[in-house]
Amino acid sequence: MADVDFYPIHPWAGTESPWTSSNKALGRFIEHHRSDLKAGHSAAQTIRSHLASLFNVMDELCRNCCPWCPDPCCIVNKVWFDFRDLLFLHLLKLPIPPAQLNCGHHQACRYLAHRGCRIPRIIRPWACTRYLCATQRRFLDRLDGAVTSELQRTTDTIHDLRFEMEISVCRICSSWRPP
Repeated sequence: MADVDFYPIHPWAGTESPWTSSNKALGRFIEHHRSDLKAGHSAAQTIRSHLASLFNVMDELCRNCCPWCPDPCCIVNKVWFDFRDLLFLHLLKLPIPPAQLNCGHHQACRYLAHRGCRIPRIIRPWACTRYLCATQRRFLDRLDGAVTSELQRTTDTIHDLRFEMEISVCRICSSWRPP
């Protein structure tokens, strides 16, 4: 009997066509309902502001921890852009990467380069931004406790706002009736 890979397949994997068509459809939906998505757009703008406040800390963590990591998360973890990530990008009209992060369970992130991620922080998946490995957590523990507390508060706020942003779109979908 052949070995079977029981890992779940992530969305939009494989060819570029489903990724492209999904993003085009989502983009059209958002443009068509932009006036109804004020709450979602507001949440996305607030998320952007909170994300920007994290970038200096995240950059410092990466500079101090990632170059010496024996098991880089960009290689071992299987992360992808989820629906909320794409909503955020589309609502703010940010660039959409040309493809999902990886095509299979045995591949590193396609945007990983020898000096780190090639995707600007603002358009990376939330999972990539919020993830802190054990080494980064130990590094944070050596810093001022206020930094760690603020980081936690900000990531909790972003988590809640991402849910709010998604709910604003779901409300429109649930109220839509075919002609």
